[in-house]
Amino acid sequence: MSLPQIASTVIFIGSVALIATEKVKREVAALLGGSLVIILGILPQDKAFHYIDLNTLGLLLGMMVVAGVLKETGLFEYLAIKAIKLGKGNGWIIFMYLSGVTALVSTVINNVTTVLLVAPIALSMAEIMKINALPYIYGIVFASNIGGTATLIGDPPNVMIGSFAHLSFMDFIYNLAPVVFVIMLSLPIVIKVFFGNLTIPRESWDTISRVDEDKLIKDSKGLKLKILILLGIILGFVFHGYIGLPAATVAIFGAMIMILPCGEEADRIVKESVELNTLLFFIGFFIMVGALEHTGVINSLGNFFVKYMRGKPILASNVLLWGSGFISAFVDNIPYTAAMLYFVDDLIKHAHFSSAFWWVLALGTCLGGNGTLIGASPNIVVAEIAKKSGYRITFSDFLKIGMFTMILCLVISSIYVALRYFM
Repeated sequence: MSLPQIASTVIFIGSVALIATEKVKREVAALLGGSLVIILGILPQDKAFHYIDLNTLGLLLGMMVVAGVLKETGLFEYLAIKAIKLGKGNGWIIFMYLSGVTALVSTVINNVTTVLLVAPIALSMAEIMKINALPYIYGIVFASNIGGTATLIGDPPNVMIGSFAHLSFMDFIYNLAPVVFVIMLSLPIVIKVFFGNLTIPRESWDTISRVDEDKLIKDSKGLKLKILILLGIILGFVFHGYIGLPAATVAIFGAMIMILPCGEEADRIVKESVELNTLLFFIGFFIMVGALEHTGVINSLGNFFVKYMRGKPILASNVLLWGSGFISAFVDNIPYTAAMLYFVDDLIKHAHFSSAFWWVLALGTCLGGNGTLIGASPNIVVAEIAKKSGYRITFSDFLKIGMFTMILCLVISSIYVALRYFM
């Protein structure tokens, strides 16, 4: 490895270590690492800024404001009561309802948007029933990453893979939706192992069953308009490729239209809803990962894979799946996927491997996001939302549950790939 490669790797690992030990705030650790790669000349400032994904930041910003405006209407409390009543006070039914909705919505819109809308419902539900929200919060996070794996537009790596390999929306559904469905069914195992039974006190259910959720809505006419705007935003996400507008533009424009009638309250809503530390974290993190790509560290990993895996398709598929999973748990999966596209293409064309390797890459990069707190954008976003409600999710706390979840997902994926493509 060259000196810049070593330096960028050490800085990245050091920043992750600071985040893991919680010696400093995670946004400080990320910005410190991002600043160091520029100061040391590893990555010029103009190129560093190029690696900052403004579309992701704009999407986050816009949907934070949207969630903040909707919170003012009482919608989240209303939906929380609805979820409890649909589950008839059964914690497991409520869990599957919330996580299932999250996974389903994540197949068609960005998973960050999904968790920004669903997580507050779980937190409101837990507050109303005086129960621990963490099992439901983790379920929502994991489901968003799992659900996004199933379709062409569910997760950025899939968009990249589909565009590069000329794969259709239905190709992704046909090849990935079956295994995603099985993985979703296994999600309660994770919650059972770490949280035990999801028991809801009888007295809480008796109280909730008598609540008229309609009275929780503060402005029914205004809410109808805001829901129409939200539907417009979601349609904008689904069809943004056809209308030529980035998701960030759709989110910010929709947020501004939604907050316009709030008048003097708009300033307070923005201040309370926008998680500045989350945005700062992503800025630093994008720069650090950009340094790994700029110096060729990510590319070297791909070269190593191609060199030693030729002629060993079953071994290669497992190395690609598990390697992509563990790498994506710590490194942004977008630049990693970008680097791996050409190598997977080379394996298929010149090493005569099956086109199934595209699905292996998609499974590894998308499901790997469940491994750590920094593995996927929804993880960080939900951690910050939960913190506002008094739930502190540390790197080590998430690592214990996330790694178990990721490994379970990859084991199921390995079996699925072997049975479907290599038997």
